Amino acid sequence: MNQNRILIIFLIISIIIVLCNNVFLNDIPELMPKSNEIGNILSNLNL
Repeated sequence: MNQNRILIIFLIISIIIVLCNNVFLNDIPELMPKSNEIGNILSNLNL
């Protein structure tokens, strides 16, 4: 039961992070040129 609760908490936290990245933090300008492409490559490698 305790392990299921921990997994649910991690799932909720990961959903909140994904929503923040796609909705709220979408309008922040890039700090480095081409950082969007690098981020997409690293994200695809992690999947």
